Amino acid sequence: MLRIVCFVLFLVVYGYNMAAQQPQNKNAGEIQLMLKNLNNLGSALHIAAHPDDENTRLITWLSKKRNIRTGYLSITRGDGGQNMIGTEIGTNLGIIRTQELIVAREIDGGHQFFTRAVDFGYSKTHEETMQFWDEDKVLEDMVYIIRKFRPDVLITRFPPKKYEFPTHGHHTASSVLAEQAFEMAGDSEAFPEQLESLELWSPKRLYWNTSHWFYRRTGQRLDTTGKLIVDFGAYLPELGYSCSEIAAVSRSQHRSQGFGTAQSRGMQPEYLEFVMGDSAYNELFEGIDLTWGRVPGAERVGELLHEASNSFDPQNPEAILPLLVNAHKELQKHKGNFYADIKLTELEEVIYAVAGLHLEVVAENFYSVRGGKINVDLHLLNRSDADVRVAEIQFSAKNSSFEKPDLLKNNQLETVKTELEIASDALVNQAYWLREQQDDIGMFKHPDMEYTAKAENDPAVTATVTLNIEGALINYTIPLEYKWTDRVKGELYRPFFIAPDVSMNLANDVYIFPTIDARRVNIQLRTWKENLKGTLKLDLPQGWTSEPESIQVDIQEAGRERNFNFNVRPPSEGEIGKLRPLFVSGGTQWSMSFEDIRYDHIPYQSMFAEAEGRLLRLESAHQTKRVGYIMGAGDLVNRNLEEAGYEVVMLDENNFDATDLSQFPAILVGIRAYNTEEWLVQKYEELMDYIRKGGNLIVQYQTTRGLLTDKIGPYPFEIDHGRVTDHQAKMNILETGKNLTSKPNNLTEADFEGWVQERGLYFAENWDDRYYTVFEMNDPGEEPHQGSLIIAPYGEGHFMYTGISFFRVMPAGVPGIFRLLSNMIDYGR
Repeated sequence: MLRIVCFVLFLVVYGYNMAAQQPQNKNAGEIQLMLKNLNNLGSALHIAAHPDDENTRLITWLSKKRNIRTGYLSITRGDGGQNMIGTEIGTNLGIIRTQELIVAREIDGGHQFFTRAVDFGYSKTHEETMQFWDEDKVLEDMVYIIRKFRPDVLITRFPPKKYEFPTHGHHTASSVLAEQAFEMAGDSEAFPEQLESLELWSPKRLYWNTSHWFYRRTGQRLDTTGKLIVDFGAYLPELGYSCSEIAAVSRSQHRSQGFGTAQSRGMQPEYLEFVMGDSAYNELFEGIDLTWGRVPGAERVGELLHEASNSFDPQNPEAILPLLVNAHKELQKHKGNFYADIKLTELEEVIYAVAGLHLEVVAENFYSVRGGKINVDLHLLNRSDADVRVAEIQFSAKNSSFEKPDLLKNNQLETVKTELEIASDALVNQAYWLREQQDDIGMFKHPDMEYTAKAENDPAVTATVTLNIEGALINYTIPLEYKWTDRVKGELYRPFFIAPDVSMNLANDVYIFPTIDARRVNIQLRTWKENLKGTLKLDLPQGWTSEPESIQVDIQEAGRERNFNFNVRPPSEGEIGKLRPLFVSGGTQWSMSFEDIRYDHIPYQSMFAEAEGRLLRLESAHQTKRVGYIMGAGDLVNRNLEEAGYEVVMLDENNFDATDLSQFPAILVGIRAYNTEEWLVQKYEELMDYIRKGGNLIVQYQTTRGLLTDKIGPYPFEIDHGRVTDHQAKMNILETGKNLTSKPNNLTEADFEGWVQERGLYFAENWDDRYYTVFEMNDPGEEPHQGSLIIAPYGEGHFMYTGISFFRVMPAGVPGIFRLLSNMIDYGR
């Protein structure tokens, strides 16, 4: 048991380190699988809507058991989801989920792709989804990826639209679009501009990876007649683990979504249902040539690679180098052939592995500014008796002279030291799909079509080392990284990045002005270069003023953080505006914030985005001054309440028992707290006693999956998947809700304008008669929901459960959401 646990931990760490460190070191079992892959020229593309939608068992089975080159195309990056591990939502959550997918693919062996489509939140129908996504652009991306990757088979995760199964609209859209892209990829009239660099490609067939789950939701049974049955629990003797065990580790990388998965063992039958193309009767790839017959005249390559695979000795891996080098020379004769080029790259990775090579280039710091200089070390190590010589070393940045080593002797580390000069026009680090402002909420922009096949940014700086390995010249391109040793975690890596001269982070996303009095706005300024001199000021809407108007800055050291304060005064009229900090130096204007996303399971993500805050002239009455807050999975509501003038005291398992709850007229429970905080379950009686004595307990949305208890309120109620996704849906105030919506703030229709993404989610249902409701709302064509906010008097206080999306709408600076929450906090006072 201990060995299995250790292996799982190793895979998780391996996935993280290898996501940040290239090339990878492979063990003997992995090399054996790589050798098998060389003799299989087949490919498959799995298609779904989001990160975590993919069937990692399918991907693992395809890539490691069938030795098929396998890709996963996620239509979106998951920006509209929730976050179980932190407070990031929106585009920053999309960055996290992108990296979680990349790390997952490192484990299960797949390639990762995306389109420009934005996960704009839950959608109930395919038709609604396509109102937000630009169908032509999404199809353009999908067709581009199919033509570039050339899959023999497409496999969707979600059912064809004809079944009308109840599922997320994005899910259905992914299948509908996959069917269209299947046909368009081979059509010369579809996106003909792509044919300047790509060729037409028609996959052989499209299948749906169906399951009992889809049918159970509608009370039906899956009929397996005519479907291909595959054992995704197949054992991999090279690795000592099954496809399903490895797939569980891969799926567990989706930590932001709380998708930790148990490892299943034994037979795991799954079903593939024919959708389009040529049907297969017995086996998914029947009728498809998976051999070297796809490369005319390359029979000798196949013979050499078969011999190398059969001759591989884990105790002496380098013994097959002559065979691999000969295969490399043979493959050179077929350069330009799609399959030959793919396999040439794979072969070079195998040669790297069997020769025990280790190449890395590390910087003295984790960043540089544009035009900056940085010292780097290039480490070269050959851990075999093979004749390995350094033919050439090139850096993507201008470099100083260095002495190139020649022969790399067995296990003798060679280090090349040089200084790099970063180009003055180098791109400051930001996810490429976020560099340009979106025209609408449904689509990101790509700089050009070549980015469509890239899951993430290219490395900021690379070194290309040309090695002569037993007579074969091979280029290995290595990303520049920063390496350090943590006293607890050991050796760690993070990507090297390009920074602006200066970044400015606002203390808050939203600044609330209850009166026309000035209030302080704090700017945290960070220097990324030495000798920073310039002027800091605020770009404010018309009528808003700041004191002082500007501040002169002179900071000598790089990496310093300084706080600067402005007193900002609102106009007498006007409600909402935007604030931008600006730094002007030498004719250059900067207005960038710094986001440093750090989690152990993915590489650090250091991004620079437009620095911006929202100014809110909000006249909101509230009697309560101090509230308690119990954080759940992570949100910013507590900070937004502080901005609205509340004193917020955070309550957790360490201070809850020692805190006098009677000091709080209201206590708020954060999103998913009853999904993540086991200690909270044990405090049910204390919280009910708090309500009985006059407190208001406000519980924000919780999810049915992983709910730790059903005892949340004083009386029974259930949490449903019900939600209203139309953020403009009319919110009808019920007769029983007029008291709450009328004081201390009298809410009007204007208070429900400007909301983002949705009205709410995970509404209450089947509540006890002692609860009453406040709002009625619905998406178009649906029956009204009344479970967005339920209230029960209990003793002298009140319990409230709400699925209203305070966690999304408050950070967006929407006035009405603050007034609504103030009324809830003060309810009954």
